[in-house]
Amino acid sequence: MLYILPYLMLLVFVVWILVQRREYRRERTKSLKATAEKLGFAFKESDADFLRIVKKSNYLCRAVSASNCFSKKDEDVEIKIADLHYSKDGSVRAATTCLIIDYRMNLPSFYLRYEDSLSDGIGRFFDMQDINFEEDLPFSKAFVLQSKDEVLARYLFNNEVRNFVMRYAGSAAQIEGVGSTLFLHKGRLEWAPDFETLAREALELCQLLKKTVEKESLDN
Repeated sequence: MLYILPYLMLLVFVVWILVQRREYRRERTKSLKATAEKLGFAFKESDADFLRIVKKSNYLCRAVSASNCFSKKDEDVEIKIADLHYSKDGSVRAATTCLIIDYRMNLPSFYLRYEDSLSDGIGRFFDMQDINFEEDLPFSKAFVLQSKDEVLARYLFNNEVRNFVMRYAGSAAQIEGVGSTLFLHKGRLEWAPDFETLAREALELCQLLKKTVEKESLDN
């Protein structure tokens, strides 16, 4: 019987971990639901519409599921926030993701993420696209910027936009824009008080990008 004891202890430990995870998810959902109500967002434990929009993106298309979903619509602008679970490198990861949908906006397609000096250095050897700015080396060293239209992306990422985005330097943030939609996440699950911060930053960036598009006439 003694030889069975270590296996029983392992089984108990695994069950304890699973119970703790389930309790954590339940408490997180409860906390986020209260936060959504406080901020004036509608709340759903899952939202198929959020997942449908994300799957239309060029870079976040490996989304698996979305939970703890906030949504709010004000005239032509819709805000959606959710814990997005997505597949990467053979494993499922999670990051609280904000979508801004502004039907008055028409962004040229772009994708921005942090730059890994080793893997991206190898990628550039194989002609991986990375739009750099000779006049702004800190930005170019911090991020990989890709676009179907490099010329439009350069106009879009003017000095003001680059300065705003530099707040995410050194993080696992990802930003994607296309047409009326902007995606933003910081590479992690956000705590309840930070959902409002994520939404505010995404809105600020959306307004800045929209102003730049209008100024540069990039939607013509």
